[in-house]
Amino acid sequence: MLRSRVFMDIKRKNMKFSILPAILVALISIRVHADTTKPITPIPTPYSALTPPVDPNNFTFIVTGDNRPPSAGHGIMPVCVEICKEIELIHPNFVFWTGDTIYGYTDTPSEANSEYDGFLGAAALCGVPVFNAIGNHEATLDPGMETIYTQRMGALYGSTDYGNSHFISLNTDPIVDGKVDAADIDPDQLAWLQADLAANSKAANIFVFMHHYVFGPPDPDNPTSPDTGFASVDTRDTLHKIFVKYGVRAVFCGHAHLYYHVVHDGVDYYISGNAGAPLDADPEDGGYYGYLTVTVNGSTITTDERSADTLYETTLSGNDGVSPTAVVEIDAPYEKQTTISGVIVKLPAGKTYTATATDTYKGKTKPVVVTVLSTSASNTPGVELVRVGANLPGSRTTVITVTAN
Repeated sequence: MLRSRVFMDIKRKNMKFSILPAILVALISIRVHADTTKPITPIPTPYSALTPPVDPNNFTFIVTGDNRPPSAGHGIMPVCVEICKEIELIHPNFVFWTGDTIYGYTDTPSEANSEYDGFLGAAALCGVPVFNAIGNHEATLDPGMETIYTQRMGALYGSTDYGNSHFISLNTDPIVDGKVDAADIDPDQLAWLQADLAANSKAANIFVFMHHYVFGPPDPDNPTSPDTGFASVDTRDTLHKIFVKYGVRAVFCGHAHLYYHVVHDGVDYYISGNAGAPLDADPEDGGYYGYLTVTVNGSTITTDERSADTLYETTLSGNDGVSPTAVVEIDAPYEKQTTISGVIVKLPAGKTYTATATDTYKGKTKPVVVTVLSTSASNTPGVELVRVGANLPGSRTTVITVTAN
């Protein structure tokens, strides 16, 4: 299943290749707002430092989540690993995970920590910073699990800015009176949310992330709530009115293991909870594994939902830090053009580098746009990591050649 969408009645424009920033690791600047500052940061991986976009009006992020295994004792699902590898090839500015990163329920602290080790290892494969909105499987029914979450993953909720946009992450399983209040928003968090939205009303775009979905298919865990993942329609309606009031552009959720999109009163609601957990629907109803790419171009927001297993990289020759030429093959069995910025090859250091790319179909070879984006030292003396990007044609295999001159 492959779907794409430009929301807010904005027409899709042809995707153009843009040069991502050179690898100058810098923390994102966070605007300080008097009583609303509650910063969120990426989860701890080797790539947790955000690099500001070259142009604050143009950047890309990916949304996915709900990778937890079907039962306790299982490790990371293979499809989750594949999704993370594909994200690395696309190389967005960052990723937002919609929760349920571990199995959680019935876990001992030792088991939970082991599962977090597995998820953080998989998330590191993305090669870019990853945020997470806590889900019910991280919170479970035990308040002690919240402590483990904050130690391993970070803040329970908060906000930050990136480029021209403001991002809010909510905790939909808060602790109230010493107990987990599942699928709800506590009064303190709700008050903070409204204050934060008011303080950031001038942002070009406001995006909200949370685990339980505001609007979506029936929740099998709560048959009394026909179209929401929250415990009550009152909570759903309260949040929706707030989002409409403050001009929230889009809300990204998980909890349901599928892809789903609906618009209410000008607010786009997405469910991107298909990163590996048991699927909740047939493929034609969004029940397939995948992820959602979101491209920001000023106030134009383009989304592209794609299924997993649509990007593969294979080294054909070189790529060992010794040979002056590295040749890699990118299979992209996806019907639309894909812009990638995360092909990294090993070449001898102290050189200048050039890149070419072609695709061949039915005996005809065509050039593909490819650019050397950056270079950085590897852990091996005399070896340079050269990152290139390309505009991959849909449903084709592209061969990229990078040469040290």
